[in-house]
Formats: sequence, structure tokens, C-alpha cells
Amino acid sequence: MLHHHGLVKGSPELGLEGNPTPAVAALYAEVQPAFERARDAAQRLIKSRPVIDDRDVEAILENERDFLAGMDRVVSQLVVEAEHRVARLRRLESAILALTLLVLLAEGLIVFRPAVAKIEKTLCDLRDAGHKLRLAKDEADRANAAKTRFLANVSHELRTPMTAVLGMTELARETEDSTQRSRQLQTVSEAGETLLALLNDLIDVAGIDAETLKLDPRPFCPADLVERVGRMLGPSAESKGLAVSLSSSESARCYVSGDARRLEQVLLNLVSNAVKWTDAGRVTLRCDAAPLDDVALQIKFTVTDTGPGVDPTEIARLFEPFVQGVDDNGRTRGGVGLGLAICKRIADALGATILMQSQRGQGATVEVQCDFPRAAPAAKKPAAAIEVTGLRVLVVEDTQVNRELLRQVLERAGCAVTLCSGAAEALTLDPTAFDALLIDLQLADGDGVTLAKSLRAIAARSQGAPPKTICVTANPAALGDPEVKAAFDAVVTKPIDRSELLATLAIQERTPSLLADDEELAALVRQSLPEDIADAERSLGADDLRRARVVVHRLAGQVGYLDRAALQAELVRCEDACLAGDTSGARQTWHECHWRLNQLLTTLGVAAPASAARSSGP
Repeated sequence: MLHHHGLVKGSPELGLEGNPTPAVAALYAEVQPAFERARDAAQRLIKSRPVIDDRDVEAILENERDFLAGMDRVVSQLVVEAEHRVARLRRLESAILALTLLVLLAEGLIVFRPAVAKIEKTLCDLRDAGHKLRLAKDEADRANAAKTRFLANVSHELRTPMTAVLGMTELARETEDSTQRSRQLQTVSEAGETLLALLNDLIDVAGIDAETLKLDPRPFCPADLVERVGRMLGPSAESKGLAVSLSSSESARCYVSGDARRLEQVLLNLVSNAVKWTDAGRVTLRCDAAPLDDVALQIKFTVTDTGPGVDPTEIARLFEPFVQGVDDNGRTRGGVGLGLAICKRIADALGATILMQSQRGQGATVEVQCDFPRAAPAAKKPAAAIEVTGLRVLVVEDTQVNRELLRQVLERAGCAVTLCSGAAEALTLDPTAFDALLIDLQLADGDGVTLAKSLRAIAARSQGAPPKTICVTANPAALGDPEVKAAFDAVVTKPIDRSELLATLAIQERTPSLLADDEELAALVRQSLPEDIADAERSLGADDLRRARVVVHRLAGQVGYLDRAALQAELVRCEDACLAGDTSGARQTWHECHWRLNQLLTTLGVAAPASAARSSGP
């Protein structure tokens, strides 16, 4: 009875929870009467012992069957409910497992996948870095090998003419025969020119690599360029017994705007290369022109030779630095392998294309094609004789050999020369006692720019005529340096070319050709220039920019007739500053203009006004 009660109501002692489901409780309720009748019969039997009542026994047996049948139904229901619970537990377990997997998947997508992606990216970056390092190492190895080849080639090319210079110089010093000495000195001169050409090539390569190649577009005739190249290289071709053919179409006898000097450098290199590699036959240079539109022309230069030719697979390499062609016997023909590389880089700067076509044993054809705007012919200036006799020249040079060379060149031309070995010594002299100053750009005790400005300032303070200042330098880049342009009137590069130096000095004594041709105009200019200079000086001193602009504009127009482009440009800048109301800028620009105008007056043989004479140089 206790167990039955525990099943129905629950029993902590028996470990039974009770609280059956409604279905089980209903089954318990069905068997409850039979259970109670059997229980009552059993209690009566216990109380009537030792006498046994057969009716009670029968009642127990009869109700026992109903009770056991009902308990079977209870057990079956409990089994069904237990199975349902187990199924629910399994579904819950599956749901929990699925939720766990979902959480893990989400965590993988949100956390681990980016981490894995980052790791993969890092690995890729490391692989790329390793690949780039290998490429950089290979490139460095190739560059090192190219440098080694370059140094070997340059060393060889320098030694050959240097040997000629030293050997022939020694022989010239020992011989008494003037004719023989002249031939030996001619050889020295030719070897020196070879050295200079090599150095110029090296400077060109360095300048192009440093992106300092400056173009100077001016009107030129392509057909004239062909003839000039032919005149320069004709003798070398004829000395080999080669025929040189020059031709230009009628359409090429026009004028276009471009850097003719750089284009000439390309053509000289290509034709020289053709002459060098051709042993028999001819070298031709032709120019053709075709209109692109109303304002531009397409110019094509074609260089053809009958040399040994080039394997088509080797053409691209020939335009790389330090790469030399070889003939059928595997031999080179001199040079350091810079010519075609320079041509290619200059052509790129000009916007031109170079195309080579060749086959082994069939010669080569190189085409240079470029587009240029049409231009009017440049006005030709009348040539002036180079006359420097009597010029007083101060030479400031810290190298004894260069000082002696300049002294001999200038004295033979009739100049009176004073030599200084440095800036300190030059500053002890009166610059107005000289007509021209030749100043080395790099001095042992200072720089040439500072010295030039100081000497000009001294000349201005002493109210003397400012001497012409000429920069002497071995650095061609100084030609475009703004500081050098501001401090000097001209630049001459080393090694010194005698005719160039004397022509530069002679400008100091030349009167502009327009004035020489028109005496009436010359008289007007000589009268108006000093008045306008003084007027501009007064206007700027009184901050009257309106008046100053009018006078400066008038001055710019006058010097334009005198072939003074640099001065005219400075005056236009001063005029613009006046127009913009920039008093400080106008005065600063006028300071430079004033000095140059004072110098122009001296050239014209006109006394400067008092204000101009007191103006100091920049």
C-alpha cells in the first residue's frame, strides 16, 4: 500500500517523484476501487485470524485481477510517456548540438575566417616580398655586372686617347722639326676631342637619368639639319671610301619648332654609328615631311647603311646603356655602348620614336619619326667680328693650368689679363678697372656666384661701369641654374673653346646691330633710355606704381629692339608687379633691371643717370 501510495502521490523515502501525468492519474483512479476493496478484505482477514473468511479471500482474488490489469495499463502508459520524454530529450540534444555547431560556425566566420584570411594574406605578402627580393637581387647583380662592364669599357676608351695624348706630347717636346711637331700636336688635339666626346656622352647619360635634360625649342629647317650632319660626318665617311648620300623631300624644306641641337645629336650618333660599322658601300640620310594638320608636321629621318647588319633579336638590346654590337667575328668596334641609349632617351624626351630594321649581312635602316609644330623662319642676326683687342680681363681661377691657359688665349687675342687664384685675392681689386670678369664657379676659398655678386656690388658702390661677368665651369648643368643666370651675364664651359670664349667677350664691345644700321633710331634710343630709367626710378621711389608701370612698359619695348631678351623679360616682370600693386615685388625686380640697364647704357656709350649709377648689382 505504501508503494502504491508513493506511485500516486510520490514518496521521498522510496525515491518516487509522484505528480503523474493526467493520463496516468486517470488510470490510477480506475484501479483505485479494486485496490481499496482488496485492501479492505486483506485487513479483515488480518483481524479475523486465526479464523479465515472465504469471502474475504475471494474478494482479494477478484479485486487483485482488476488491480493488476489496471497496473499493467499504468505501466504501459508510463513506458509510452517515458519514450516520449526520451524522444524529447533526443530532440533537445539534437537542437543543442545544432545550436552548438551554429555557434561554432558563426564564430569561425566572424573570428577564425578573418584570422585565416589575414594569415593567408600575410603568407602571400611574404611570398611576394621574397619574389621581389629575388628580382631586386637579380637586378642588382645585373646592374653590378653592367657597372663592371661599363668601367672596363670606359677605362679602355679613356686609356686609348690618353695614351696618344701623353705619347705625342712627349714626342712633341723632344722633336725639333716644326712640321713633325705640328702633326703630333694635331694627334693630341684629335685625342682630346675623343676624350671630350666620351665625357659628353657620360654627362648626357647622367643628365637624362637625373631627369635634367632641358629642351630648347626654336625654329629650324629639317633639310638644313640633314646637310649640317652630312658636312660634319662626310670627311670620316670619305676617309673609309664610303659614299655619303644626303637627300630631303621638298616638303622637308620648311620650318618647324623643336630642339634642333638635340635632334642633331641623335642624327650625328646614328650616322656616325652607320659609318663606323660600314666597311664598303654607302651611308644615306634622308628627311621627309608630311602634314598632320594645319599647325603640325610629321618629320621622318631615315639612316641606311650597307654594313654587316644586326640580328633582329639583338636590336632591342642595342638601345640599352653599355651594350655594344659585334660583327660577324664577334668583335666590337670601339665605344662604350652609350650612343644608341642616348639617342633613345633624347628621342623619348622629344616625343619621337626610333625604329631599327636589320638582318645579318643586309645592312641596317634606322628611322627617327617626330611631330613638330610649324614655325616661321628665325630672324637672322648680322654677324659681328670677334674683336676683343684692348679688353681688360680679370681671371679668377684656382687651378694653375687653367689660369695659364686662359692667360695665353686672352693675351694672344690682344686682351690685358690679370690673374687671381681665389675669391679673397679678387676682392682686394677694383672691379671697375676691368671690362670683363672670368670667374670659376667652384673656387677653393668660395663659390663663384657669391664672388660675382660681391664684385658687382662693389662696382655699383664706386659708381663705376659694371664689368661683364662670365662664369667658367666644368659643369654643363650650370647653364640652366637660376642662381648662375642671376649672377652672371654668360656661362662658358670647360674645356674652354677659344672661339666661344672670345665671342662671349666680344659681346661686351658690340653695339646692337639695329642701332648700327639706323643712326637716327640710335640717337633716339640713346636720348630716351636714360630719361626713362630715371623716371622709373623716381616713380618707384614715390610708390607711384601706375606711373612706374607705364615707364617700365616703355623701357621693355625699347630694349626689345636691342636684342636684349633677358632684360626685356625682367622688365615685363616688373611691369606685371606694378599692375598687381605689388610694391615690394616691383622694387625687387627693378633692382635687377636697373643694374642691367646701367650695363646696357655702358655698352651704348651713354652716361648713366645719377640714380642708375648709384644702383647696386644684385
